[in-house]
Amino acid sequence: WVLARFMMMALEPLLPLRVPLLFRPMLFLPVFMMTAGLTLLFVFGPYRRLARTSPLMVFRETEATQVGIRKRFLGGFFLLWLGGGGWIYLMFGRTVLGLGIALVLGGVCLIFYLIQALFLHVAGYGVRRIRRFEVRHGFLDMVRNPYQTSVFVVAVGLAIFTLVSLFGVERMLVRDLNLTLAKGDPTLVFIDVQPDQVEPLKGMIRDVRLPVMHAVPLVPMRIVEIKGRPVAELMPLASHRQRRWALRRLYRSTYRSHLTDTERLVSGNWVEGYTGRGPVPVSIERELASILDVRPGDVLVFDIEGVRVKTRVANVRDVDWRNVRPNFYFVFPKGILEEAPQTWMIMTRPGSIRVSAMLQQRVARVFPNITVIDVSMVFEVIEQVLRSLVQGLSLLAGALLITGFAVLFALAVLGRLDREHRAAIYRALGADRRQVRNLYFMVFISLATLTVGLGVGLGVVARYVLARYVFSTKPILIDGPTLAMALFCWIGVILLGWWVNRGVIRHPPHRILYLMTG
Repeated sequence: WVLARFMMMALEPLLPLRVPLLFRPMLFLPVFMMTAGLTLLFVFGPYRRLARTSPLMVFRETEATQVGIRKRFLGGFFLLWLGGGGWIYLMFGRTVLGLGIALVLGGVCLIFYLIQALFLHVAGYGVRRIRRFEVRHGFLDMVRNPYQTSVFVVAVGLAIFTLVSLFGVERMLVRDLNLTLAKGDPTLVFIDVQPDQVEPLKGMIRDVRLPVMHAVPLVPMRIVEIKGRPVAELMPLASHRQRRWALRRLYRSTYRSHLTDTERLVSGNWVEGYTGRGPVPVSIERELASILDVRPGDVLVFDIEGVRVKTRVANVRDVDWRNVRPNFYFVFPKGILEEAPQTWMIMTRPGSIRVSAMLQQRVARVFPNITVIDVSMVFEVIEQVLRSLVQGLSLLAGALLITGFAVLFALAVLGRLDREHRAAIYRALGADRRQVRNLYFMVFISLATLTVGLGVGLGVVARYVLARYVFSTKPILIDGPTLAMALFCWIGVILLGWWVNRGVIRHPPHRILYLMTG
């Protein structure tokens, strides 16, 4: 809190408004739980194991000691997960959001732990067949310290996973925004156009040599009955927030005799015009039909400026919303809404900023009631906000990455005496300095490869899942920044491990063995 206070004091001259910094004592409880979990993960596990080891067990590692380690690792992991979920809940005030994010992060950490544990268990047997001394014993040295390996892989791997996922999502969304602007969709939208202003506005657009790409009527309406049941009766029964939104919102629908190139018929038959007999046939968008639980043949009643219109769902459409084109939840046939109160929406695409500004100024002078939306500027703002959000989350992931490197440094320093002892034994048994140096170099190469491989691999899987099932877009699995970040982390782990252990073989082996054995 003190650090945040100093940061706010430094940033206050740059902010357009005063941002209060609130002190919330309840946040100390989840932070304390997270600290306790980290303590169990990094401290109590190894030292508790050492305290409960009998003198005879010093030369023998039993399954009981391994079980003790696993219990404390899982206990620390549980406290860390519970504290993180509580912190998110207190910050945002939403139980579902806190539990959801905590479950996702907890599941990712558990996946990291299980995969690396399985990999070490399986590879520990296969590596014994490698004949090269440095490679075999370098990898076995990592297998002999499963606790330290697990802590480091989970900490650094989670940071790499977060960075790969965030940057992938950001690049996919920005790519889709740029493609939308580049493929010829309209970028200037005129709304609230009155029926008698449609033709003059079209003439103004053509006067500056721009095309009128779309001109569609908009009729406001609300749903009052669904399959014979009033909306007022359905609202208390609607448990899902999205369904309540669909029941009470104001729909701006249109009427036409054809499908557009952004629509595809899923079920039912398309009706071009109303014959005047029976309920009015209407087309409904697929996702809204699923929310309202309606299908072709069901009856809906709309309130259009005080006039109730009975309709029948004629078909269900799949709409591609990822474009700047007039898309609608409900589309009526011609012959029913032409005389209803309505406004129009007209869309064009200026070739330059100068032409766009000139057209907007002319329209504002002649028709001050018309609202103009410059979609290209909106997309630029969205892109800036998206980049700022990803950068903010990336700072947190970067802090976690730095913490992981700090953990590696601490573990390397704490295990230095043990590595000096092992190096002395290897040299006493006939290994030269080069072999021992390469052996410990191989330890950190294996650790870096395992950690970066898991982080990037699971991050790529997360990219695919988010692109395929959340954003419904083409995924970007591997790109230049991802490879550069993976290479940076891989080299960083190796260099840090080499720097900490650069003097392991500096002393003669007989001196180290004498000091270790007394």
